[in-house]
Amino acid sequence: MSDNSGSAMTKAERDQLVKVARLRAKQAEREAEARQATLLAEVQDQLTAEFDAHDKLWSDAVTVAEEALDKTNAQIRLQCAELGIPAVEAPQLVMGWRSRGPSYSNRNRRAELRKLAETRLAALTKTAKVAIRDNLLDVETELIAGDLQSADARKFLASLPTAEELMPALRIEDLGVVRWQPPEDAATQLTTPLTPADRRRRRILRAIEANPTASDRKVAEIAGVDHKTVAAHRRGRGESPATGGELPTAEAD
Repeated sequence: MSDNSGSAMTKAERDQLVKVARLRAKQAEREAEARQATLLAEVQDQLTAEFDAHDKLWSDAVTVAEEALDKTNAQIRLQCAELGIPAVEAPQLVMGWRSRGPSYSNRNRRAELRKLAETRLAALTKTAKVAIRDNLLDVETELIAGDLQSADARKFLASLPTAEELMPALRIEDLGVVRWQPPEDAATQLTTPLTPADRRRRRILRAIEANPTASDRKVAEIAGVDHKTVAAHRRGRGESPATGGELPTAEAD
């Protein structure tokens, strides 16, 4: 069998290759459209996973906040009891709603991101089709010019880029979404108990606030500390203690 790999391509070969190249180009355009739908579905899966993960993280964060709130209110009731305030009349903290941020706060944001992905992918598909047609034109030009050898003819069939090559996967980061994660020590920060010094300081300040006209010694008796410590805290609050660490009462001159 003779080897015709180095012989010139015949007109019939060129015509056949032009037809095949055009068919391949049309198929590539159809594949680009199909890939557009596939990539959109992949982005939708990413968005769903990211939002679901964020919802779970947010739920965990709320649980941590609720537990910390319960502990704090228990401390408030205990310390109010020490000040002579009945637990049922003690103030308490309540949890208010805080927005999670514009990136993940509602379904409208998800819809906006999906629309953005659709727009990006539509543009990418259009660019891919243009590249396919440009490549086809190059193939047709060289084939019709008749400057190729038969060995080169087969290379043309593999020269058209695939839809995957022209249309890389779209990530949600490409849409401007920054994946959010809470600090690793967020739960620790919320649940770490106060030190004895912190609790002592808060007890003194609350006793001062609850008894604004009482002397340093009286507040010290309520808080279980010495009157000089109470005077120091009052100075830190901008109050001026009387001589000997005492504050004049409302009846004093």
